[in-house]
Amino acid sequence: MNALPHLSTALFFAIPLIFAGIVHMVVVKLDLLSSLRVPIDERRFGANKTWRGVVVMTSATMSGVLLAGELEPSFALRAPLLVSITEAPSLLLGAMLGLAYVLVYAGATHWPRLAEPASVLRTGGTLLILAGVVLVTVADKRR
Repeated sequence: MNALPHLSTALFFAIPLIFAGIVHMVVVKLDLLSSLRVPIDERRFGANKTWRGVVVMTSATMSGVLLAGELEPSFALRAPLLVSITEAPSLLLGAMLGLAYVLVYAGATHWPRLAEPASVLRTGGTLLILAGVVLVTVADKRR
């Protein structure tokens, strides 16, 4: 079995989340949208998990999916993809990826004393979500 298409597809589907993370850090650093800097639930998630993060990560991931759709033709020439990111509705896919990332990240900070470090949980959870989105998209396309 050739693993390259699987790996390249997973990496390509990470582009929107990487883009969103960069945008989010710029927003945090410049203290933009400060009215949304309200903790979601300070007792459970701490003071740093805010509604601003939910809004920015979700909307920036939606933009990231649109960006990835534009980059896909040149990326696909270099590495084979199992599925096109444009096969799913872009804004819906972006919203799903963004919200899933927020949920995994918030959940990992809620249980920091698990056997594995929170960063491993975030990374593993995000990769599982990405794999799930790819599988759902492929399954839907084959119907």
